[in-house]
Amino acid sequence: MNQKGNLVLVFLLSGVIFLGCTGNSDSEGASPGALQGGTIASSQEWPSDIDPASQSRLPLKKREDLDEEGQEVYDFMVDPDAITLAGLTGPRGFYLYSPKAGRHLSLANTYLRFESGLDEQVRELAILVIAREMNSQFEWTMHEPVAREVGLDPAAIDVVENNTSPQGLKARDALVIRFARELVREDKLSSETFTQVVEEFGEEMLVTLSLLMGNYMRTALLLRAVDMQIPLDREPLLSMPE
Repeated sequence: MNQKGNLVLVFLLSGVIFLGCTGNSDSEGASPGALQGGTIASSQEWPSDIDPASQSRLPLKKREDLDEEGQEVYDFMVDPDAITLAGLTGPRGFYLYSPKAGRHLSLANTYLRFESGLDEQVRELAILVIAREMNSQFEWTMHEPVAREVGLDPAAIDVVENNTSPQGLKARDALVIRFARELVREDKLSSETFTQVVEEFGEEMLVTLSLLMGNYMRTALLLRAVDMQIPLDREPLLSMPE
């Protein structure tokens, strides 16, 4: 991965997300109906510096330890009407360490995933490509079941996970994979890929899709910083490089 291009993309897109978002709900790492009920045996073990409650290096923030503004954000994060896979044991739990930013970012995630008009299969495919490019086990393990639930072609999931050529996939899936990989790996998106994405999705959706991917790159960096673990009752779904 081209690190320079990677970091530039993350910070530019995160800045746009932070400054430009409004809304009333949160769903970081969430999807309706996904992963409800049932557990599986797991072979994983957590590192010694992981807090068992937060499943990360940082302890969960308690409501009583926050100021008035922070408590308002806490209540927003634990709203029972919010759609979430991980609750506070996920990205938005860490947002309480920076409540103002966290609320904006959570609202941005909600908009980009559920309110922007992105096709749900395109959305989940783009998220999986970013999870693979960032080697984000948490994002992949949370989102692979969602991708399958919304009907994403299993062949496309395999291509992304195994980092193989998208040749032979449905044209739209192959284009999303090429687009995402090129944005992450290259210093510049090719004119050919840009034109194909605009023809397939339109100019507005090109921007929205880019913002969605930047959102999940930013999340992957946060999860990496705190060494976020997946629950012990879940098996990691992403094969990691040796």
